[in-house]
Amino acid sequence: MSTTPSPVKPQKQIRSRLSLAILISVVVHFVLLIVLGLWTVYRYVQEGDPGMEVAMEQGEEAEAPQEVVEEVEVTEVQPEVEIDLDRLTVDPLHDVALPEITADTQAVPTPPTPTIPTTAADRVAFRQAMPRGDWANSFGSREESEFLLRGFYYDFKRKADGGHTSLRDRDHFPVIREYIENNFDQSVLDEYFRVPDPLFTSFIFHPRRNSTLALEAYEAEEHGVSPGTWAVHYTGRFSPPESGKYRFITKAEAGMVVIVDREVVSQNGYGSDHQITSWRPSERYNFGLPGNSASVGDWLELRSGQNYDIEIFLGDGQVGNYQAILLIEQEGVDYEKDSRGNPILPIFAMVPMEGDPPEGFGEGAMEVQKRPLSMPHSGGR
Repeated sequence: MSTTPSPVKPQKQIRSRLSLAILISVVVHFVLLIVLGLWTVYRYVQEGDPGMEVAMEQGEEAEAPQEVVEEVEVTEVQPEVEIDLDRLTVDPLHDVALPEITADTQAVPTPPTPTIPTTAADRVAFRQAMPRGDWANSFGSREESEFLLRGFYYDFKRKADGGHTSLRDRDHFPVIREYIENNFDQSVLDEYFRVPDPLFTSFIFHPRRNSTLALEAYEAEEHGVSPGTWAVHYTGRFSPPESGKYRFITKAEAGMVVIVDREVVSQNGYGSDHQITSWRPSERYNFGLPGNSASVGDWLELRSGQNYDIEIFLGDGQVGNYQAILLIEQEGVDYEKDSRGNPILPIFAMVPMEGDPPEGFGEGAMEVQKRPLSMPHSGGR
């Protein structure tokens, strides 16, 4: 008895082979996709995307105007500086010669802002910061302080730009008078040459000496200044130690004038023709010194704690003897008398002096008290 083969087995074999072929195809394609992906990434890393670079460049160009606008908005506009090229000269070695000083460039600098003590601790610190006066040079030193007189040296023989004037001897007295009569107009003085650096001093006590001492103190010769026809203009603020009446005593050769709160309060000169202003004293002290006797100034009602502006002009015309002395007298004080019956007065000082006067101090001057009467300002105005 024979058996007929079943058709099911070949069909199963066919399906198995077909499934295997499909699986192999899927695996191959999957591997190909991975390889292709890795190759694409490698190409981007090594060469970059040109399309991306173009897009970035276009983006940068598009954003550039915005960046410029931002820079313009935050950039500070600097003021224009006009340079007068006609006033600059260049020699063959290319050295530049600066233009000469003019009245505009030599304007008097503004003093430092005054210190204003508001508390007890501030007032203590304010007093501790006060310098002590130096006896060595009454014309002053370079050490600046708001407590001291600040003095500028003017040469009236020269203009501010360095040119020469026709002023000689005491011809500069009318210039100072014009400054006062024109409401203390600084531009009047600015027409004349001023030594750039001021000196600072506590007091004015110049016994009769040669007038070139001022020239030397200011080192004015380094600026081409010659002796004669000069003046020093001092400015400052003071306050009396106690309220009361005070007056300034002046003795000068050739001329000296004291101004308090824009009022002439004392003046002295070698003779009647050596007077800077029309002010005249109602009383004099004859200390037996050459020239006019000392001028006794107007009584001033001064209050302790209140500050007063003071200006002092002193100077000389001809080259020769010179003196300038400033004393202070207080009403109601019983002063000792000298051999001529004059009161022995203290020197007016802006701050207390350091130690006693050196030996020989005041030789050739009137007898004065050993200790000056100091009147430091009280801060602020």
